[in-house]
Amino acid sequence: MQIPPNDKISLGLMQGTLVFQMFLASPKSFTIEVAITDTQGVKRRLLFSSCSKELVINQYHCRIPLINFPLNIWVNLSIDILSFVSECFKSQSFRAIDYICLSANCKVRRICA
Repeated sequence: MQIPPNDKISLGLMQGTLVFQMFLASPKSFTIEVAITDTQGVKRRLLFSSCSKELVINQYHCRIPLINFPLNIWVNLSIDILSFVSECFKSQSFRAIDYICLSANCKVRRICA
């Protein structure tokens, strides 16, 4: 699932926190990708993945491991985008969320910004 469905369109969300209400039934892999634009207009990606074992930081993307995610229960997964951007991309500041892509076999009730 990708919001918006076309990555040529930007969400333009200025909020620095995302909250996902989700139910994950299977221990198989899932990924949440959040594309952001920094204050200089450079597009960067934050990948939160259960497949990743360690934190990997590159110039334009950061892969963050999700370990011990609770199964078979509804959870509120809160992601502080501002903190991740400031830690992963040291000299950059967050401006907006461009798109959110959720790759998982799960149920989603709500996504809040």
